[in-house]
Amino acid sequence: MKCGIASYRGVEKGNLETMEQDKEKKLEIFFSGLSATLNSVWEIQKVYNPIMAFEFNPFKRFWWLDENKVSDIIAFFLNPEESHSQGNIFLKLFLEKFKLEKPSQKVYSGTTIKVKPNYRTEEGRWIDIVVEFGENEFLIGIENKIYDNTLDQNKQVSDYCRYLINKTNGNSILFYLAPEGKNPSESSITKEERKEHEKNDHFKIISYQRDIIDLVYQWYIHCQAERVRVFIMEFYQHLKHKYMGETFMNENNIIAEYIKEKNHVEIALQIFNSWPQVKLLLIEQFKKQIKEIPDEMKEKIDRYSIDEETVFGEHGTGFYFYPKGWKMYCIGFGFETNYFHDFYFGIYNKSSNISLEEIKKRSNQLSMMMKEEPNDIWPRSEYFETPYRDWDDNSPIWKDISDNKTMKDNIKTKIKSILSTLQGQEL
Repeated sequence: MKCGIASYRGVEKGNLETMEQDKEKKLEIFFSGLSATLNSVWEIQKVYNPIMAFEFNPFKRFWWLDENKVSDIIAFFLNPEESHSQGNIFLKLFLEKFKLEKPSQKVYSGTTIKVKPNYRTEEGRWIDIVVEFGENEFLIGIENKIYDNTLDQNKQVSDYCRYLINKTNGNSILFYLAPEGKNPSESSITKEERKEHEKNDHFKIISYQRDIIDLVYQWYIHCQAERVRVFIMEFYQHLKHKYMGETFMNENNIIAEYIKEKNHVEIALQIFNSWPQVKLLLIEQFKKQIKEIPDEMKEKIDRYSIDEETVFGEHGTGFYFYPKGWKMYCIGFGFETNYFHDFYFGIYNKSSNISLEEIKKRSNQLSMMMKEEPNDIWPRSEYFETPYRDWDDNSPIWKDISDNKTMKDNIKTKIKSILSTLQGQEL
């Protein structure tokens, strides 16, 4: 009997080993074929890159599009009086997209239209965009959230809906624009109130992926002015990359076709499900790289520390380097927003006995923009440039961490820049 059990266990162990080998072989075939497919695409890109400049996008390289700036761009195109000189075509396409018959009729009848970004209500609330038809004959409000982790204010959506309804005797709608899957919190509007407003067409959730990206493309198609068309296309490409991970050559579609045609759906699902764990492993790898920096810069850096009390990548977490000779400050790196968003660096005050004015005086040679409002904790700081500011799933940051060099060198460059600028100052 014991011999039988031992034999069974041996067979079971052998079967498991065979299954693991089969999985490894399937993964090897999958990645080998996919690499060959993508290499062909990249070779074509290399040939035509001098003509097409596939990777160039001014929003990615020069301008940071925060929530207010994206709202400004949308408001600009919805406004028939703006300098795009296309009249009300962009507004008409917006109204057609969301099947808004009442305001559409007002557009065709020549009703006066006003588009107001950053609209202040009598109650002191700020709605990102408001489109007014006539004298409050109809109001469209847009609450814009470009991140899926942005928090609503208490009763924010509820107050916006109520304000627009009361202002127009019920002739209004509030759009909650956000990444796909993000809904307003219950502290912003209760489920019951939300259902009631949705039933009466006073409230609607729309997304960048499902609605706005396609709308912006329609703007591009219908726009006659070439200069404006170029801008719209760059904005469209920026949104496609940010929310769908697509580049100009559209590798995502190529990968999707490869998975479907070669029957690799099961393997693709396994890879997809493993991504959260891969990110955790890469974060640990990045922490090791941080630890190596003081040894690699031992002539300038004395030691380092890293926030371990909370989950790395959440609001307020970061890591710090202590230059030799610095007594009251250090060089810090941190996240201003949850989920690895708004990554910045600068001068961090580790002493509670020094005033903001004294800090400014001592670090006034540092050529950096001020972070929101200067304070006695971060007197001088600057956001990382795109694409390192937000560590989204499709950000190249993960690839740069994985090679054990690129991201570490980026951090070291920032440290050297600060030390060079502040050379000779007593800090």
